[in-house]
Amino acid sequence: MGRCVILLLVLLATLVPRAGLAETRVRIVESWPAAQEVRLGPRQSFYLRLAYESDRPVGLWLHAYHQGRQVSVGSSPSRRYQGTGEAMAWFFFTEPVGVVDEIRIVAGDGSRDDTTVVATWRGRVSASTRPGDGSGRAEPAWLQALREQERQARQRDRQAAMDSADDSGDGWVLLLAWGMVVLGIAGLVVPLVAIRKWEGGWRVAAMVPVVLVGFVVLRIVVGIAMDPSSHNLWPFELAMVGGLSSALMLLFVVVRWLVGAGRRR
Repeated sequence: MGRCVILLLVLLATLVPRAGLAETRVRIVESWPAAQEVRLGPRQSFYLRLAYESDRPVGLWLHAYHQGRQVSVGSSPSRRYQGTGEAMAWFFFTEPVGVVDEIRIVAGDGSRDDTTVVATWRGRVSASTRPGDGSGRAEPAWLQALREQERQARQRDRQAAMDSADDSGDGWVLLLAWGMVVLGIAGLVVPLVAIRKWEGGWRVAAMVPVVLVGFVVLRIVVGIAMDPSSHNLWPFELAMVGGLSSALMLLFVVVRWLVGAGRRR
Protein backbone atom coordinates (compact mmCIF):
# COMPACT_ATOMS: atom_id res chain seq x y z
CA MET A 1 0.00 0.00 0.00
CA GLY A 2 2.80 2.40 0.92
CA ARG A 3 4.61 1.74 -2.36
CA CYS A 4 1.45 2.45 -4.33
CA VAL A 5 1.04 5.81 -2.59
CA ILE A 6 4.66 6.72 -3.30
CA LEU A 7 4.33 5.78 -6.97
CA LEU A 8 1.13 7.80 -7.23
CA LEU A 9 2.81 10.87 -5.75
CA VAL A 10 5.76 10.56 -8.14
CA LEU A 11 3.37 10.24 -11.08
CA LEU A 12 1.46 13.34 -10.00
CA ALA A 13 4.70 15.30 -9.57
CA THR A 14 5.70 14.51 -13.15
CA LEU A 15 2.28 15.40 -14.53
CA VAL A 16 1.83 18.76 -12.79
CA PRO A 17 4.29 20.75 -14.96
CA ARG A 18 2.86 19.17 -18.10
CA ALA A 19 -0.64 20.11 -17.06
CA GLY A 20 0.43 23.73 -16.72
CA LEU A 21 2.07 23.74 -20.14
CA ALA A 22 -0.98 22.15 -21.79
CA GLU A 23 -2.82 25.41 -21.21
CA THR A 24 -1.03 26.91 -24.22
CA ARG A 25 -1.92 25.85 -27.75
CA VAL A 26 -0.28 27.24 -30.90
CA ARG A 27 -1.04 26.51 -34.55
CA ILE A 28 1.07 27.56 -37.54
CA VAL A 29 -1.36 29.15 -40.00
CA GLU A 30 0.94 30.04 -42.90
CA SER A 31 4.38 31.36 -43.80
CA TRP A 32 6.03 34.04 -45.89
CA PRO A 33 7.54 33.43 -48.36
CA ALA A 34 4.74 30.88 -48.76
CA ALA A 35 6.50 27.66 -49.79
CA GLN A 36 8.02 24.51 -48.30
CA GLU A 37 11.34 25.25 -50.01
CA VAL A 38 12.45 28.84 -49.60
CA ARG A 39 15.62 30.71 -50.52
CA LEU A 40 16.38 33.79 -48.40
CA GLY A 41 18.47 36.59 -49.78
CA PRO A 42 20.69 38.94 -47.73
CA ARG A 43 18.79 40.75 -44.94
CA GLN A 44 15.64 38.77 -45.74
CA SER A 45 13.54 37.04 -43.06
CA PHE A 46 11.26 34.01 -43.03
CA TYR A 47 7.96 34.63 -41.21
CA LEU A 48 5.44 32.31 -39.59
CA ARG A 49 1.87 33.31 -38.80
CA LEU A 50 0.79 31.81 -35.47
CA ALA A 51 -2.63 31.38 -33.90
CA TYR A 52 -2.37 31.00 -30.13
CA GLU A 53 -4.63 30.22 -27.19
CA SER A 54 -3.30 30.46 -23.65
CA ASP A 55 -4.80 30.73 -20.19
CA ARG A 56 -1.67 32.43 -18.83
CA PRO A 57 0.87 34.96 -20.11
CA VAL A 58 3.50 33.16 -22.17
CA GLY A 59 6.30 34.03 -24.53
CA LEU A 60 6.49 32.55 -28.03
CA TRP A 61 9.94 31.92 -29.48
CA LEU A 62 11.33 30.35 -32.63
CA HIS A 63 14.16 27.79 -32.70
CA ALA A 64 15.69 26.78 -36.05
CA TYR A 65 17.15 23.30 -36.71
CA HIS A 66 18.96 21.43 -39.45
CA GLN A 67 19.13 17.64 -39.34
CA GLY A 68 18.11 17.70 -35.68
CA ARG A 69 20.78 20.19 -34.56
CA GLN A 70 19.94 23.75 -33.59
CA VAL A 71 21.14 26.40 -36.03
CA SER A 72 22.42 29.80 -34.93
CA VAL A 73 20.16 32.40 -36.53
CA GLY A 74 18.73 35.78 -35.68
CA SER A 75 15.19 35.33 -34.44
CA SER A 76 12.26 37.37 -33.22
CA PRO A 77 11.92 38.46 -29.58
CA SER A 78 8.67 37.87 -27.76
CA ARG A 79 6.32 39.80 -25.56
CA ARG A 80 3.76 38.06 -23.36
CA TYR A 81 0.63 36.62 -24.97
CA GLN A 82 -2.56 35.58 -23.20
CA GLY A 83 -6.06 34.64 -24.33
CA THR A 84 -6.59 34.02 -28.04
CA GLY A 85 -5.11 35.85 -30.99
CA GLU A 86 -2.42 35.84 -33.63
CA ALA A 87 1.30 36.51 -33.46
CA MET A 88 4.26 36.17 -35.76
CA ALA A 89 7.69 34.61 -35.39
CA TRP A 90 10.56 35.13 -37.80
CA PHE A 91 14.24 34.43 -38.34
CA PHE A 92 17.07 35.43 -40.65
CA PHE A 93 20.46 33.94 -41.40
CA THR A 94 23.44 35.65 -39.82
CA GLU A 95 25.86 33.92 -42.22
CA PRO A 96 25.81 33.91 -46.04
CA VAL A 97 25.50 30.10 -46.01
CA GLY A 98 22.98 28.12 -43.99
CA VAL A 99 20.08 25.68 -44.12
CA VAL A 100 17.06 25.19 -41.85
CA ASP A 101 14.76 22.19 -42.29
CA GLU A 102 12.76 22.42 -39.07
CA ILE A 103 11.36 25.29 -37.02
CA ARG A 104 10.09 24.66 -33.50
CA ILE A 105 7.84 27.16 -31.77
CA VAL A 106 8.28 27.06 -28.00
CA ALA A 107 6.02 28.66 -25.39
CA GLY A 108 6.42 29.36 -21.70
CA ASP A 109 8.23 31.71 -19.36
CA GLY A 110 11.67 31.16 -20.88
CA SER A 111 12.91 28.78 -18.20
CA ARG A 112 14.04 25.25 -18.98
CA ASP A 113 11.31 23.62 -16.88
CA ASP A 114 8.42 25.76 -18.08
CA THR A 115 9.10 26.18 -21.81
CA THR A 116 8.09 23.50 -24.28
CA VAL A 117 7.61 22.93 -28.01
CA VAL A 118 4.02 23.72 -29.04
CA ALA A 119 4.22 23.72 -32.85
CA THR A 120 6.62 22.60 -35.60
CA TRP A 121 7.15 23.68 -39.21
CA ARG A 122 9.09 21.42 -41.58
CA GLY A 123 10.47 22.31 -44.96
CA ARG A 124 13.71 23.79 -46.25
CA VAL A 125 14.94 27.36 -45.90
CA SER A 126 18.38 28.14 -47.27
CA ALA A 127 20.57 31.23 -47.34
CA SER A 128 21.59 32.84 -50.61
CA THR A 129 23.74 35.79 -51.63
CA ARG A 130 21.26 36.58 -54.42
CA PRO A 131 17.75 38.05 -54.05
CA GLY A 132 15.57 35.46 -52.39
CA ASP A 133 12.07 34.18 -52.91
CA GLY A 134 9.45 36.86 -52.49
CA SER A 135 11.89 39.71 -53.15
CA GLY A 136 10.23 42.57 -54.94
CA ARG A 137 6.74 41.28 -54.16
CA ALA A 138 4.29 42.93 -51.78
CA GLU A 139 4.06 41.40 -48.33
CA PRO A 140 0.77 39.68 -47.50
CA ALA A 141 -1.84 41.65 -45.57
CA TRP A 142 -1.57 39.39 -42.48
CA LEU A 143 2.16 40.13 -42.16
CA GLN A 144 1.63 43.88 -42.37
CA ALA A 145 -1.20 43.69 -39.82
CA LEU A 146 0.81 41.61 -37.35
CA ARG A 147 3.84 43.87 -37.74
CA GLU A 148 1.67 46.89 -36.93
CA GLN A 149 0.14 45.01 -34.01
CA GLU A 150 3.60 44.28 -32.60
CA ARG A 151 4.65 47.90 -33.08
CA GLN A 152 1.63 49.18 -31.16
CA ALA A 153 2.16 46.61 -28.40
CA ARG A 154 5.81 47.63 -27.98
CA GLN A 155 4.76 51.26 -27.87
CA ARG A 156 2.22 50.51 -25.12
CA ASP A 157 4.85 48.55 -23.17
CA ARG A 158 7.35 51.41 -23.46
CA GLN A 159 4.73 53.92 -22.31
CA ALA A 160 3.79 51.74 -19.35
CA ALA A 161 7.46 51.38 -18.42
CA MET A 162 7.97 55.15 -18.69
CA ASP A 163 4.91 55.83 -16.54
CA SER A 164 6.16 53.37 -13.94
CA ALA A 165 9.61 54.94 -14.03
CA ASP A 166 8.09 58.40 -13.66
CA ASP A 167 6.10 57.29 -10.62
CA SER A 168 9.12 55.74 -8.93
CA GLY A 169 11.25 58.69 -10.06
CA ASP A 170 8.90 61.14 -8.33
CA GLY A 171 9.32 59.19 -5.10
CA TRP A 172 13.10 59.29 -5.36
CA VAL A 173 13.06 63.01 -6.12
CA LEU A 174 10.89 63.66 -3.08
CA LEU A 175 13.15 61.50 -0.91
CA LEU A 176 16.23 63.31 -2.21
CA ALA A 177 14.65 66.70 -1.54
CA TRP A 178 13.83 65.77 2.04
CA GLY A 179 17.32 64.37 2.46
CA MET A 180 18.77 67.71 1.39
CA VAL A 181 16.56 69.54 3.87
CA VAL A 182 17.58 67.22 6.72
CA LEU A 183 21.28 67.54 5.88
CA GLY A 184 21.06 71.32 5.70
CA ILE A 185 19.23 71.59 9.04
CA ALA A 186 21.47 69.05 10.77
CA GLY A 187 24.59 70.78 9.47
CA LEU A 188 23.51 73.97 11.27
CA VAL A 189 21.55 72.76 14.30
CA VAL A 190 24.02 70.13 15.55
CA PRO A 191 26.99 72.54 15.74
CA LEU A 192 24.83 75.16 17.50
CA VAL A 193 23.80 72.60 20.12
CA ALA A 194 27.43 71.60 20.57
CA ILE A 195 28.51 75.23 21.02
CA ARG A 196 25.99 75.62 23.84
CA LYS A 197 27.00 72.38 25.61
CA TRP A 198 30.73 72.06 24.96
CA GLU A 199 33.48 74.05 26.61
CA GLY A 200 36.94 75.29 25.81
CA GLY A 201 38.60 74.16 22.60
CA TRP A 202 35.73 71.85 21.75
CA ARG A 203 33.37 74.83 21.63
CA VAL A 204 35.76 76.59 19.25
CA ALA A 205 35.93 73.44 17.10
CA ALA A 206 32.12 73.34 16.89
CA MET A 207 32.15 76.90 15.57
CA VAL A 208 34.05 75.81 12.45
CA PRO A 209 31.03 74.04 10.81
CA VAL A 210 28.80 76.99 11.76
CA VAL A 211 31.16 79.43 10.05
CA LEU A 212 31.39 77.13 7.03
CA VAL A 213 27.60 76.84 6.65
CA GLY A 214 27.13 80.55 7.25
CA PHE A 215 29.70 81.42 4.58
CA VAL A 216 27.96 79.23 1.98
CA VAL A 217 24.51 80.61 2.85
CA LEU A 218 25.82 84.20 2.66
CA ARG A 219 27.48 83.43 -0.67
CA ILE A 220 24.22 82.05 -2.08
CA VAL A 221 22.16 85.03 -0.85
CA VAL A 222 24.60 87.60 -2.24
CA GLY A 223 24.98 85.70 -5.52
CA ILE A 224 21.20 85.47 -6.09
CA ALA A 225 20.81 89.16 -5.24
CA MET A 226 23.37 90.06 -7.91
CA ASP A 227 22.32 87.44 -10.48
CA PRO A 228 19.12 85.39 -9.90
CA SER A 229 20.42 82.60 -12.17
CA SER A 230 23.81 82.23 -10.47
CA HIS A 231 22.71 79.59 -7.93
CA ASN A 232 20.02 77.53 -9.63
CA LEU A 233 21.25 74.45 -7.75
CA TRP A 234 21.41 76.07 -4.32
CA PRO A 235 19.63 73.10 -2.62
CA PHE A 236 22.52 70.90 -3.68
CA GLU A 237 25.02 73.45 -2.35
CA LEU A 238 23.25 73.50 1.00
CA ALA A 239 23.09 69.70 1.06
CA MET A 240 26.81 69.44 0.35
CA VAL A 241 27.85 71.92 3.02
CA GLY A 242 25.31 70.41 5.44
CA GLY A 243 26.78 66.97 4.84
CA LEU A 244 30.30 68.28 5.36
CA SER A 245 29.24 70.03 8.57
CA SER A 246 27.54 66.86 9.85
CA ALA A 247 30.64 64.81 9.01
CA LEU A 248 32.86 67.23 10.94
CA MET A 249 30.57 67.10 13.95
CA LEU A 250 30.52 63.30 13.84
CA LEU A 251 34.32 63.34 13.79
CA PHE A 252 34.43 65.70 16.78
CA VAL A 253 31.97 63.53 18.72
CA VAL A 254 34.02 60.39 18.07
CA VAL A 255 37.28 62.06 19.09
CA ARG A 256 35.68 63.46 22.25
CA TRP A 257 34.44 60.00 23.14
CA LEU A 258 37.87 58.45 22.51
CA VAL A 259 39.69 60.96 24.71
CA GLY A 260 36.94 60.90 27.31
CA ALA A 261 36.30 64.65 27.14
CA GLY A 262 32.58 64.19 27.52
CA ARG A 263 32.99 62.19 30.79
CA ARG A 264 35.35 64.50 32.72
CA ARG A 265 32.73 66.82 34.14
